Amino acid sequence: MKIVIDQGHSENGQPDPGASGNGLRESDLTGKLGEIVKQKLSGYETEVLLAPRGELSDRAAFANSAGASLFVSIHINAGGGHGYESHIHPNASGATLAIAESIHTALASWYGERGHFDRGLKRSNFAVLRETNMPAILLENLFIDNADDATFLRDNLPAIGNEIAWAIVQAMGLKAKTQPVDELAKLKAILDQRDIELAAAYDMNLKLDIEIRRLRQVIKQAGATLAPEMV
Repeated sequence: MKIVIDQGHSENGQPDPGASGNGLRESDLTGKLGEIVKQKLSGYETEVLLAPRGELSDRAAFANSAGASLFVSIHINAGGGHGYESHIHPNASGATLAIAESIHTALASWYGERGHFDRGLKRSNFAVLRETNMPAILLENLFIDNADDATFLRDNLPAIGNEIAWAIVQAMGLKAKTQPVDELAKLKAILDQRDIELAAAYDMNLKLDIEIRRLRQVIKQAGATLAPEMV
C-alpha cells in the first residue's frame, strides 16, 4: 500500500505561500506537518510518499503514477472563521466517503476535545480531489488568521501531525511493522545471566563452545564487558 501526503502550497513559500496570519505562513506549517505525518507512518506497513510541491496537476499526477491507495492534502484555513474541516470531491466514491468520514471524525473529535469547532466534512471541486483517481481528502487544520487557532497551531504542530497520522492508520487499517529483535542485546542478556543452558537452547544445532566464542567476539566488538568466568 502507498499513501501520498500533499503538503499544501509551495516549498519555502515560493511562488505560492498559501494563507498567512499571526506571524505564520501556511506553506511552512503544511511542510512541517507533512514531514511529521510521514515519519509517524514509517512505523506502519505502508509506503509513504510526499507529493511534489509544484502545480496542483503535478501533485495529482504523481499520486496517480505511484498507484497510491490514499491521497491526503494538508492545509491551514483562512478567511475569518475558526475550527477544523475537511473536504472530498462532490462525486467521491463510497470508498472515499468511508475513509474520509473515519479521518474526519477522528480529527474533529481530537480538535473538539481541545475547544476547536467541527466545521464538518464538505464536498468541494478542488483540483487535487478532482484529478486523483484514488480516495482523496483535503484537511483544513484550523484558521491561520484566527488568533486562538494560530496559537494552537504554533504550540502543537507535532501533536497535530501525530493525530493526522493516527487518523490515517485507523481509517486504512494499517498494521505496525514488526520490530526486529536486537540480537546483541538478547544474547548479551543470556551471558550476563550466566545461563549456559539457555545459551545452548537458543540454537541446539550449534556447538555450545563455538557459539559462546562467537558471542564473546560480538560483545567485545560492541565494547561490552563479559562476566569474568566467560573470558
